[in-house]
Amino acid sequence: PFWYYNSYRELGIRTIEEFGLDICEHFLTSFCHVIYCNAFIQEVPWQRLEKDGVPHVHAFLYSSEGVRFCEVERTLEGSPIVFSGIKDLKLMKTTQSGFQGFFKDKYTTLPERRDRVLSIETLIKWCYGEGCALDAFAGPPETGHYSPSYQKTVNCIQTYILDRLPQVRWLSRFQTAFSPGFTCSC
Repeated sequence: PFWYYNSYRELGIRTIEEFGLDICEHFLTSFCHVIYCNAFIQEVPWQRLEKDGVPHVHAFLYSSEGVRFCEVERTLEGSPIVFSGIKDLKLMKTTQSGFQGFFKDKYTTLPERRDRVLSIETLIKWCYGEGCALDAFAGPPETGHYSPSYQKTVNCIQTYILDRLPQVRWLSRFQTAFSPGFTCSC
């Protein structure tokens, strides 16, 4: 609700996870009939429109940085469970990606490619590193790394997150790959 959003801003809560915990706490302690609370929060990336360096007073542009979200579950008796994630984040590599080494049979029409454009739209959900996913997707900024297939890239991202964040217990599925409609032959 809008009133709670204003309270959230006034309290100076820094993350949507903190906001979700605060919402659950509010309803569980304010209403005696509430024994379970589930809060789902999205942080939509809006940027204020500007014209000639002057910010517009009430107009915004949707950014393409992905939507951060969290879900907090809490009961009166138990500890809260916090899920976090990012969705609608579109990433693209223009080189060092291919599609090879896959199973082939008489119905296979797609040739192997050593160099092609790889673009994905992610839905990543974890139970308490977005930064890890970006690192695993692209590799080091100086050199990058080769992606032999979408499936292998998804597996590498998941393994990378699990190896580096021991507090993550599981990862949800990724969405399917999308193609920009062409194959790079440069």
